[in-house]
Amino acid sequence: MVPHLKETNEFSAAQNLKFAIFAGASLKRETGDWLQKHNINIRNVYGTTEMSVGMFANFDPRCKNWYSLRPIWNDRSGQSYFIFEDTDEGYKHLYIRSDSPTLALNVSNREDGGFNSNDLFLEDSEHPGYFNYVGRRDDILVMENGEKTNPVPMENTIRQSTIVKQVAVLGHARQCTAALIEIDMDYAMSYGPEEIISLVYEAVEDTNKECPSHSTILPQMVKILPFDKTLPSTDKGTVIRKKAEAMYAGLVEKMYKDFLEGPVYNSSSDSSSWSAKQTESFLVKSIADVLHMPEFAFNDHERSVFDLGLNSLTAIQLRNVIAKQFKNVPQNFLFQNSTISSMRQALLSDSQIDAAELVEMRYQQAQELAKSYLERANKDFSVTKNDYEAEKKEKVVLLTGATGSLGSFMLRDLLKDATVKK
Repeated sequence: MVPHLKETNEFSAAQNLKFAIFAGASLKRETGDWLQKHNINIRNVYGTTEMSVGMFANFDPRCKNWYSLRPIWNDRSGQSYFIFEDTDEGYKHLYIRSDSPTLALNVSNREDGGFNSNDLFLEDSEHPGYFNYVGRRDDILVMENGEKTNPVPMENTIRQSTIVKQVAVLGHARQCTAALIEIDMDYAMSYGPEEIISLVYEAVEDTNKECPSHSTILPQMVKILPFDKTLPSTDKGTVIRKKAEAMYAGLVEKMYKDFLEGPVYNSSSDSSSWSAKQTESFLVKSIADVLHMPEFAFNDHERSVFDLGLNSLTAIQLRNVIAKQFKNVPQNFLFQNSTISSMRQALLSDSQIDAAELVEMRYQQAQELAKSYLERANKDFSVTKNDYEAEKKEKVVLLTGATGSLGSFMLRDLLKDATVKK
């Protein structure tokens, strides 16, 4: 939504919303502040399947505190069902009392019948009684898009390399993962700088083979620390991830900024004189390198590269490669031009298509596609008809996933329904 608002500068529809609510993953502070600045009432909400929605931000549209949360469910004596426990790391761990009316059935993971959320918070110093979500007690990283990454097995794989003494895999509330690497000097003394870098990249590549695609660590997101720097660890040798990220906050921010914003155009590049064939050859080689695929896999220049394995993460990587050779390559270039032919045409064009014109063009294409599918469905699929009267036949219902709050209420209603046999 935010990129669209920034492109079109049209805020009226979003401003008419009573609330713009987000949940499931963090929203960058600067993004939320930007929305508020443009009179869009953004608000944070927290909940899980096991406990339902249980914490809200201040919903007063005049309040600038759109981000930190407070529990909303109290018992008759005014005590909250949501309890914050102190942890050794200085955070607050949230658990839900066993008598909470929002707690789902059979999800207890505490001896007292309550539920450990494993979510960690810090009380907002500017807004007492409100809390900011900081991460998971079980180390799961919740990415910016809501995908989850378990960094522990990734770190274990990287640490198997003799050149790596310690590693911290980061990425909570980020678009992609990153790795801070501490070199084992006992082994590093036997290698040159290029060999050390190569061995580290090999270790990272090994973990990339085992992890989900959204957790992949790209080469640009690997930072080898100076030899006199260390990563904080427990007595057992486990990296203290949050402390490590705090220690190297400036370095981490710069690494993400450099990657996401892309490189500076190489003015010495002679791409301005490239022919269509040269441009397509460059694109094919670049895509093949990013996706680790042979160049002949991209012989069809009219096929979307997203169909061939490009995702939102590798799209950033590919866009950065293209931006080194061509001027004015926007961040969403590959989403606007997803085939090699359309990329070549856009790169060699003297003028960029206006954003509003491009949106309209994509809309018309989507309309035509939907129309063709509907026409095909009318031709291929006949209308089904029931040959019995539903009210005279008892129903047998299969309900799955009923452990959450929604499923529990659905189960209750089905049990009360006289037409349901079982």
